[in-house]
Amino acid sequence: MLPHRSLIVRAIAWVKVISLGEDGVGSLVEQCDGFQFREEILSLFERNAQPLSAQYFDWYYGRNGSTDVLSWVLRRTGHRDIVGLCSVVQRRFRFRDTWIRAGVVGNLMADENSRPFGSLALLRSVQSLVASRQFDILLSMPKLAPPRNFVLRMGFRPIAAWQRYIQIFRSRAALSAHHGPAGTVLSPLVDSMTALRRRFSRFGEWSRADLMLQELTCDQIRRLPVERWPGVDGCFVSDFSAEMLVARFLRQPFQKYQFIGIVSRREEGIHGFLVIDCRRDRTMVFDCRTNPQMLSEADAILTLCRSGRRYGDIFGVITLRESPLSRILQQSGFITVPGTSAASEYSLLGFWRNDHPLARHFEQPSSWNVFHGFSDV
Repeated sequence: MLPHRSLIVRAIAWVKVISLGEDGVGSLVEQCDGFQFREEILSLFERNAQPLSAQYFDWYYGRNGSTDVLSWVLRRTGHRDIVGLCSVVQRRFRFRDTWIRAGVVGNLMADENSRPFGSLALLRSVQSLVASRQFDILLSMPKLAPPRNFVLRMGFRPIAAWQRYIQIFRSRAALSAHHGPAGTVLSPLVDSMTALRRRFSRFGEWSRADLMLQELTCDQIRRLPVERWPGVDGCFVSDFSAEMLVARFLRQPFQKYQFIGIVSRREEGIHGFLVIDCRRDRTMVFDCRTNPQMLSEADAILTLCRSGRRYGDIFGVITLRESPLSRILQQSGFITVPGTSAASEYSLLGFWRNDHPLARHFEQPSSWNVFHGFSDV
């Protein structure tokens, strides 16, 4: 009698995968700690015209709160040199009372003479995490068409496209920067049109006057009771511990984020937070989490937009098209902006087992309550 299928899959996951590149030289895939091959991986990025700074590498592979980044490397047989790489950042989601183990696939690359067999072997090794039930789902966001098509052929399924939504209050600075004097002339017309759009939307109806904004310090973030906040019924909600929030957003090199707490004039305590990036009179929301018993994420975002010029003239949010939040943003006068941001030009893809109890929810965009900041890719 043959062994149980799951035992076979688990055994295969531990076997080093052998492949042949175009030059006929054998290569093998093995799981490793990325720091074991730090210099070799940096060299791989450099050769493939995607230079990665040592500082960013140390943050990406060594800073992820209480979890490790899983990595697989492709090496020529008998050599230490790295000719391919794929990594998985571990993430946790909540669906009602169920915890979901997710992995965000990133840094999938291989030298030209090691494709396509090297990329295939790397991705198959990563997919073994789902086949062996170590993870419930893998998520991927390939930014270019060829890698996206390859990932889809390997069994990943499209969940939804990312969409950028913006709310414009004063457009002069942005239009002048992009279009010079013509933008300055057009800005009053743009401002009038967007104000009219807000007036005939539900922007005012859904804005709560009892909420206030409070900038949070690192110590305040660490004390946030995020793990005790309930989930959103029927939605996957990314679940960062307070320590992971600090690691993800405050320790990242070359990026400066602010944490904005949402407090009520009637209730004590912080009931939600926004992670924002403010620059050049515009503010982008990268993540948002609230206690749904006190307020919604839409409440938090609209409160930010009503803050006057304190946080900028233009506010943007990137979330999944067809998600519940995207519908509220459109009904609140936000404008969809196609093709103006790299993040809005690609989709969220997923890989899961068909027999998973939540498989039908994985494929529904309306089940995902996520912001673009949940990913490190």
